[in-house]
This record gives sequence, C-alpha cells and structure tokens, in this order.
Amino acid sequence: MTAPVPGKWHPARPRVEVAGLLSVLDVPWWAAGGYAIELFAGRAFRPHSGFDVLLLGRDQQAVRRALPGLGVVGG
Repeated sequence: MTAPVPGKWHPARPRVEVAGLLSVLDVPWWAAGGYAIELFAGRAFRPHSGFDVLLLGRDQQAVRRALPGLGVVGG
C-alpha cells in the first residue's frame, strides 16, 4: 500500500483509521462487504474505495451522537 497523498481523499484502512474512529463507540460493530471477506481470508483481493460497517439498528442513535457528521446511513 502506498502512503496517502496529503490533501487528497483516500479510503480508510480498517485496522488503523476505522478501528480507531469506532473505538469511541460503546456498541458492537462489524466489518462488512469486501473488507470483511479479506479480513477473514487474511489477504487483500482488490483495491477498495470505501469501508462498510454494520451495527444493530437499536444502536444507530448512539453512533450518530458519538460521531456527528460521519454520514451514518440507515433508519
């Protein structure tokens, strides 16, 4: 993986940025989609442009309060 270019958007790395960002949550969350498969397999299969996170519906408001402006999608 190459180093991010300052000022340019780059997808978050799950073990670094995503886990760090979500460490403030007091609710369970899971990796989903392509990254979940790769984390399970222990290797990357392709480049990614994003990271999908799953959480329980009952916890959505807690996530919105803990991470305002993050862009939580859901009910």
